[in-house]
Amino acid sequence: WLSISRNGSEYVLSGTVPHITGLTADFDVELTATDCEDSKTQAFTITVSTANTAPVFVSEPIEIAIVNEEYIYNIVCEDADNDQLTITARQKPSWATFTDNGDGTAELRGTSTTVTSVGTGSRVLLVVEDGLYTTSQDFRVRTNSATAIEDFGMGAIELYPNPTDGMLTVENCEGAN
Repeated sequence: WLSISRNGSEYVLSGTVPHITGLTADFDVELTATDCEDSKTQAFTITVSTANTAPVFVSEPIEIAIVNEEYIYNIVCEDADNDQLTITARQKPSWATFTDNGDGTAELRGTSTTVTSVGTGSRVLLVVEDGLYTTSQDFRVRTNSATAIEDFGMGAIELYPNPTDGMLTVENCEGAN
């Protein structure tokens, strides 16, 4: 991919760098100059670095699921270099399925049948790769009941039975009634 040309009394080594598949690629070069009696050789290596950028997650994770209702997180990723993307779920809730659509999008879908307690939840670890770089999205999905009310980080408040025309039970995150 290199050529040498004469420019007056100087020689110019030039060329267009080929596509490389790794972060860097080394190209060995050896030049020989001769005056028909003596010759000198110079050897060196040209290291080419890729200009590739890492893929990114564009979508924001959905961290709350409602018990016995379908949870769907439509995952969207982008790559500035338009590389082919592979999305995988390295960890996901046991109640969920994961599908890579092969076009920079994927889907995490399922239905949880149990409520998770405050501070817990199912860990989700998603990874997008462009063949060179890897980016991850790590979050937890907590499952609330349909009647849960968020209490500013203190957990869920349960109200039941709902609806009612009599006594209403209010339960907080510590389990007090």
